[in-house]
Amino acid sequence: MIFYCFSHLFLFMYLFYIVIQFLLLFFFFFFKQKTAYEMLRSLVGSEMCIRDRIMALTDTNRPSPSWYMLKGVCYDVEEGDAGMAAAFAASFALCKQHSLRVLVTVSHSAPYAVPDKAALMAGFLQDSNIDYLSPQLYTSGRERENDFAFTADFPWTRYKGMKPALVPSIVRASLLPAAKAFFDELGISTQGFVQWAQA
Repeated sequence: MIFYCFSHLFLFMYLFYIVIQFLLLFFFFFFKQKTAYEMLRSLVGSEMCIRDRIMALTDTNRPSPSWYMLKGVCYDVEEGDAGMAAAFAASFALCKQHSLRVLVTVSHSAPYAVPDKAALMAGFLQDSNIDYLSPQLYTSGRERENDFAFTADFPWTRYKGMKPALVPSIVRASLLPAAKAFFDELGISTQGFVQWAQA
């Protein structure tokens, strides 16, 4: 009788272990594998979303110390509503109040699907709370050469006099000399790069 009870207990514990392993694998593959683009594009959608997410990162009343280990925040701005410039500026300022560095990356020279992209980019280029501005010199992330096409109605010459450091997003490090030469010819200095190669 004792052996029978223990065998059933062992079987129950083993099944419990299998279920836990399955749940962990499910969580890892369906939640942890989201890309920075998938997670960060949600910041573009609304003013409340931006404010609340940055406040969540910087709220000193939160008990978990893991939030405070962040060095900065990356904004991948490609799609969004019009009239978001003020909300973005406020969130950048909030980051700086909490000593977080700010990197903004956009599709080519400006967000491709923001109705007032020119006004938004004008603000980004003159915002001293943005540490790094990183235009993406690619479309798929598998290019063998930089793609210097500019986003409609926002030529690269608009980057002259920008306040953030220009760190272009390129597919691989070997493409940096070409990117640097391109911007040097326009009188715009680069100060590093971001690599976004796709597997």
